[in-house]
Amino acid sequence: MDKTENNKTTLAVTIFNKNLEINCSGEDTAYLEELSSYVDKIIKDIYLKQPTKSDATVVILACLNLADALKREMAKNESSVEFLNDFTSRLISIIETVE
Repeated sequence: MDKTENNKTTLAVTIFNKNLEINCSGEDTAYLEELSSYVDKIIKDIYLKQPTKSDATVVILACLNLADALKREMAKNESSVEFLNDFTSRLISIIETVE
C-alpha cells in the first residue's frame, strides 16, 4: 500500500512483471492483492507452457481462460437458481393441496 487519502488507497501490485498502481478503498486491498496474485499465477502458468508466445498473446490467453471459468460458474449458478425455483414451485403446490 502506498498512499492513503480520504479512505482511498493506492495499492501497488505486480502482475506478469508489470508494476501497477490500483486505486481502491482501504477495505478492498486484501481482496485486490489476492486477485492480483491469482491473475499473475494464471498468466505465468500459460507463459511457462508457451514461452515463445508474445506477452500480449499470453495475456489474451489468460483472459480467455478466466472468461471461460467465469462463464462456466455463471451457468452453474443459473442452473442452481432454476432448480431452486422449480423446487419452490413444487413445494408451494404441495402446500396448497394440503390446505
